[in-house]
Formats: sequence, C-alpha cells, structure tokens
Amino acid sequence: MRLVIVGTVGWLFINDEPQSQLDLSAVDFDRVRLHVSDETSGAITRFEDFTVVRCGSVLENCSWPGAAPEPPEWGAYLHVNICPAPPSYEFAMPPGWVKHEAGCTYVEYSHRSEYAWFSAEVLEKPYYSRDPDTAISELIEDYGSWEYFDPEDGVTSTNTVTRGVRTDHNGAKAILLTVTRTHDSPDYCQESGSILLVLSKSWEDGEQRVLEVWGLYCDWADQYRPDVEAMMDSFRLVEPY
Repeated sequence: MRLVIVGTVGWLFINDEPQSQLDLSAVDFDRVRLHVSDETSGAITRFEDFTVVRCGSVLENCSWPGAAPEPPEWGAYLHVNICPAPPSYEFAMPPGWVKHEAGCTYVEYSHRSEYAWFSAEVLEKPYYSRDPDTAISELIEDYGSWEYFDPEDGVTSTNTVTRGVRTDHNGAKAILLTVTRTHDSPDYCQESGSILLVLSKSWEDGEQRVLEVWGLYCDWADQYRPDVEAMMDSFRLVEPY
C-alpha cells in the first residue's frame, strides 16, 4: 500500500494499482492512520512493514525500497465514428477511472469506487423542431425535471435541472445543464453533475440526433467533482460529426 503526495494532490496505490486521486488542499496533517475493514466474517487482513517516508517536492527524492510509483497520468478516450450515424468525439480520462461499456452509440466510464460516472450516448430526436434554436428551447423545457424507473433495480430516479446555458460546441448548437438526481431508495446516493446536449450539424437537414453527455458524482464524495468537471471541460467533437 502506498500513499503518494505531491503538493496537495495524493494518489493511493494498493498492490501497485492506482485506486483514487485525493484532494488534500484542505487537510493539514502530521501523521497517517491506517484503517482497514473487511466484509468477510472472521477474516483478517495483515499488513507488514508499513512505513511512512517523507519525500521532497518531487517523487524522485523518495527513498523507500523499490521504484517510487509515478503518479498515474491522465489518458484520453477517442470514440471513432464507425457506424452510419454516431459522431466521433474524445475526452480526457483521469487516473482511477475504468470503462464499462463502449459501442456505436454509447460509452460509459466510472471511477473505481463507483461513486462517479461519465457517459456519452447518441439519441434520435425526430419529433423536435428542425430549427436548431427552437429545438434547444424544447430540450430545455423537456429536461427541466423528469423521473425514470429502472425495472431491473426497481428504483425510481428523479432528475432536476437547476441551470441551463446555451453554448456553441465545435460549431454545433449545444446546451450545458446543471442537474441533481435523487432516488427513492436509501441505498442510492444523491448525485450532482452536468449534462451536455449537442445537436448534430445536419440537424436542419432532418438528421436530428443529440449527443447526450453525463458527468455525475455522489454528493458526499465531492472529491470526485474535479475529475467529472475536467472530463466535461475536455469533451470535444472530432470530425466527422
């Protein structure tokens, strides 16, 4: 187990695998407490040779046995248009995030903790106005508040948009929404985040598709908000679209 701290940013490694990125900007500490829990009744997890080593301003100054782990680098996800309709796009991928699903019309990432999510999906919207500005107004109205029942989990989710900003996204009409999501089950966390809706450039020609991008995190896991916001900020269309 390794906790690497550079400035006010930390990275937790278990078995040399990055687990999460930590924001330590509001923390002033002079000691480390190791707290371990195990969900298996009667099981014991033993740690040996657990040491804390103070390093300099760069990781190369660390001197524990073995190579000092470099902070995991941000990667990038590129969704290439291999189907007739969906667009190509890319976004930055923070350390500790894993891909769950990717296909022609949908991609989903989540943090390893499963307390933050990022997804992009192409939706057909033929029943909206062909005028992009009018369609944006219709989307704002429809996305104001809505409920969704998941038949698999038996949970009803209520989504409420608190703010909407019209924008131009790589030459395409778009809107950025601020959203909260609550659930009727106490086992689910309340979430906050953003929804980016981008109209296809061929909207006026009758190819009415919306690229719907979600970035959400559990309210009590606010440490993942910077990741989600950075992914939303980095999201961009790549030709052809």
